[in-house]
Amino acid sequence: MTPLNKFAVPTILLSLALAARAEAQPMKLDVTGGGLGQTLTLTNSGQPGAMYFMLMSLTTGPSVLPGHPVGSIDLGLELVGICVSLPGFVGYLDGSGVAVLPLPVPVMPVLDNLNVNFQTLRVENGNTFVEKSNLWRVTFDTPGQYAYTLNNLVQARAFASVNALLDGTVLVAGGGTGSMTSATGLSSAELYRPNLEAFTLLSPMNSARALHRAMRLLDGRVLLTGGVDGLGAAVAAGEIFNPATGGFTATGSMSVARV
Repeated sequence: MTPLNKFAVPTILLSLALAARAEAQPMKLDVTGGGLGQTLTLTNSGQPGAMYFMLMSLTTGPSVLPGHPVGSIDLGLELVGICVSLPGFVGYLDGSGVAVLPLPVPVMPVLDNLNVNFQTLRVENGNTFVEKSNLWRVTFDTPGQYAYTLNNLVQARAFASVNALLDGTVLVAGGGTGSMTSATGLSSAELYRPNLEAFTLLSPMNSARALHRAMRLLDGRVLLTGGVDGLGAAVAAGEIFNPATGGFTATGSMSVARV
């Protein structure tokens, strides 16, 4: 057997690492736009060269797919026949693992505030669904006008902090409940997920706080400081929200309590 030269082993290991990385890249769907008369852009990413099938539905699932490794999907199946015939809804990811589909949104009153769900499946052997992307919910609206999000906050709150996180979600923390004359600080926090147009309750903060400050740090975490607690007293304590764990960790207190 011919011995390997000193460059062969590193090259082989690098090739294997790159192949494993490409194989492990999960199917993901990102969506931007949705205004009437504008463009809705759907971006699928995943394993380079993979075949995909994108679905849309006016309802949510789960919908069971018997005989397919993916098991079930998170939307309805009433528009499958239409999706098969739509250009770009079936195709292949390119060499970098991306496929972008721009959809012009017509100016039609019937579309205003219409909610449509999208999800993408990875296909093997031409007809077997082996993986699904995240669900993305789109509400079409008239540009320049306010529109309700699909779901309300889990808990009513005033003077909360609101921070956009690096992954596109939004942290809403603390705030006050009750009335302006008898307000009570909240320790609760929730996360807004744009792809679902929904709020999810998180584990509570270490301190109840309203009228506080929150600043996103360079590493993506959020530092929360000060405010007033549930009894209306100024707070000196600080804490940090970590998106990776979804939890709050107490950090050092300030020298002076402040609102």
